[in-house]
Amino acid sequence: MEQYFLTAGLILLPAACTSLGAAGVFLLRRPAEGRMERTLTGLAAGIMLAASIWSLLIPAIEQSEGGRLPAWLPPSLGLCLGALGLLW
Repeated sequence: MEQYFLTAGLILLPAACTSLGAAGVFLLRRPAEGRMERTLTGLAAGIMLAASIWSLLIPAIEQSEGGRLPAWLPPSLGLCLGALGLLW
């Protein structure tokens, strides 16, 4: 039974942290403008860039090792194709 509570707590922890982070929206009385908007957008972009590199690209490069192509080439092509798909 103790294991179920531990599992439930570990599952609910990210949800609670996400809710706490989203609650910051209610602290701003008016929409973000100017410098604050650029700062928050830059912070979000940096977090997403770090997440994509550490969680997606580096494991993909490690899995590509030992193939005929250089290990960095398939993940790099996938990244570029994904960026083009988002822009299209």
